[in-house]
Amino acid sequence: MYGITGLERVQPNTPTPLGQVYGDLARALGAVRTPLFQRRTAGPITVGVALLATPSVVLSGDVATATPELGFHLGAMLAAAAPQLVMLFGLPEAQARSVLRALGFAFGSSRPDASGIGPALNLAEMLWEAIPARPQRRLRELCHDADALDYDQAINQARVAVRRAGFFATGHFGVTLREIAQEDRLDLADLTRTDGLAKIAAVSPSVLSVYQLALGAEYAETRWREARGQR
Repeated sequence: MYGITGLERVQPNTPTPLGQVYGDLARALGAVRTPLFQRRTAGPITVGVALLATPSVVLSGDVATATPELGFHLGAMLAAAAPQLVMLFGLPEAQARSVLRALGFAFGSSRPDASGIGPALNLAEMLWEAIPARPQRRLRELCHDADALDYDQAINQARVAVRRAGFFATGHFGVTLREIAQEDRLDLADLTRTDGLAKIAAVSPSVLSVYQLALGAEYAETRWREARGQR
């Protein structure tokens, strides 16, 4: 499905720019067990999540040097491969929506309607039959709140979370702001004005969250410890 083999797996701290960045970030983010694969292709570098037996990160392109932009995106996708987020980033949107609906039908308070007939109901039946009783009880607790199964709300919160991880990984607020703005099509033209950043943060939960993280004492202390550990 993903067209990758074990030969394309990147080992942490190998003497390459990508290996060094991957090793440092995986350790800092507690993701040392998340595999990274590299497809050496022409064109710009892209980073995504692969739903393999062990959720993995797949980077396409050739990494000649370690850049803050690479650190941001690689850190974000290492966070995206975590169990609580991997489905949202590893599945196409239509499939992720279907899975969330199926969870609501099987274990939550959702009730089938005309728009829910089809793959979601079939999947709900499969989940109900395949998952043992004890995990089902936990799933009923998690799925009790219908809002928690709303795809748009879930993906928005997930984007904030992985971008915080990307910012922590790169340690560069300016790069993080530019990358978020590019992805969300935010206008940074007024950024040099006194209230420019405040206006952007008012319309972007990701920018607001990253800015708050940047001002936090915990972030500063953790980054300082990581910097000392790399000396």
